[in-house]
Amino acid sequence: MRKLVLALIPFLWIGNVQAKATDADFQLNTARDLYDLCTVSRANAMRERAVYMCVGYIEGALDLYQTLVRIGRLKPRTCLPATVTRIQVASAFIAWGNANPGKLNQATIDGLAEAVQANWPCPK
Repeated sequence: MRKLVLALIPFLWIGNVQAKATDADFQLNTARDLYDLCTVSRANAMRERAVYMCVGYIEGALDLYQTLVRIGRLKPRTCLPATVTRIQVASAFIAWGNANPGKLNQATIDGLAEAVQANWPCPK
């Protein structure tokens, strides 16, 4: 798993964004915290830890969401294809954050959910 995540690290840094992750970001109080971890500068000493946290949070959130939908506790709000990767979701979240910086102050899970819904809406 470690090799897989390390191999994917270059794909998480998109465009000119070079966030400076801090210890506070690891609390994940806001979508901005997750955004900072997912876009941390390559020069940041916390880079590896930040990317693990970024991918790990997304993995856990998506697994919980999919489980709650599957057992009928939650109505589907997004329709992720079975082939979507966590890196694709992270990239979509970063792009959403770039396009919606004013929305990064909301709760982490709400920002991630909004980004996922924008990219993979369910058919009407």
